[in-house]
Amino acid sequence: MYTIEALTNMYLVALFMMYPYPNTQILTTSFSPQQPNQTPRF
Repeated sequence: MYTIEALTNMYLVALFMMYPYPNTQILTTSFSPQQPNQTPRF
């Protein structure tokens, strides 16, 4: 059995690997969405 933290970490890593642009842009858009096109998916 995996813990919730391990599952969420694996989920975030999988999301970061799927996105083509760098991870820092995902973090900035998820915390402070400036563009209306990209909606945070967390």
